[in-house]
Amino acid sequence: MQHQTSNNPLLQQANPLMLPVQAHVAKSGPASTQRKLYVVLEHACLEAYRVTTAARSKNGREGDVKYALLNCDDHQGILAKTGRDIADARPDITHQCARLGNSAY
Repeated sequence: MQHQTSNNPLLQQANPLMLPVQAHVAKSGPASTQRKLYVVLEHACLEAYRVTTAARSKNGREGDVKYALLNCDDHQGILAKTGRDIADARPDITHQCARLGNSAY
């Protein structure tokens, strides 16, 4: 009796032991010759904080709304009010990791 293989991908078990397999990314176009680096920073604390100016502008509108990265140097009072640890607001660490990634090329 001859063994028949199924065309159904659900019935085919290419990796029955569920071992990790390296992902394959198809390369096409001129960008395929460039080296790429993907970095995943788990628990990276990048939080935007809304900064508003209290003064009204000349045309009577409310102050400008701006956003800044929450950091331990400039926003100690805000972090203390919300009961958060200032060590958690360190976007400079994420920035340093990004700089190291760019220098790897």
